[in-house]
Amino acid sequence: MPDGSNEVSEGDGTITAITGLNSSTSYTAWVRADCGDGSFSSWSSGVDFTTLCGTMSIPYAEDFNPVTTPALPLCMSTQTVSGNTWRTVSAPSGMTGNSANISYTSFGSPDMDTWLFTPGLELTGGTNYRLSYRYFNNSTYHERMSVSFGTAATEAGMTTALADHPSISTNTVQNDTVYFTATTTGTYYVGFKCYSIADQ
Repeated sequence: MPDGSNEVSEGDGTITAITGLNSSTSYTAWVRADCGDGSFSSWSSGVDFTTLCGTMSIPYAEDFNPVTTPALPLCMSTQTVSGNTWRTVSAPSGMTGNSANISYTSFGSPDMDTWLFTPGLELTGGTNYRLSYRYFNNSTYHERMSVSFGTAATEAGMTTALADHPSISTNTVQNDTVYFTATTTGTYYVGFKCYSIADQ
């Protein structure tokens, strides 16, 4: 790196791994040639990269504020079967700070079937966990959302239903808490599914 830390020597053409990097973290890497006799080339242009997502330990919380809208937090993911996808928006009416959001388009949208997944969460088998979240609808439409968990961040991986909200029609923020138990120790994901009908 330009400050002399974590330099990687590749003078003989081999690739040397940089160790000690944190998971789920963005970095910039620079390289330069070792020309011998203590001289070096200029530093290359920086290359940005992000390390792979690791699993999150409990307690885990996400308020969506560290990101620039409409980006989602690093290591959260989506799956859109139909309709629009999840994004973040800045302080919708009734909320403070960023929020995860999904909405229809002004020219219409089909039935929604779109998921927002947490990062992988390290859970212990037989342990009871509490999931708390807030939700609301800032329009006059009736929206629908369900919450599930499972072992993969995919619709097929969401094997256990936790909550269902089939008629979200209030612009007053609602708080919900559900409890669940992981069957075995491992990595699990929580999924929030919007399944509103067309043009809602």
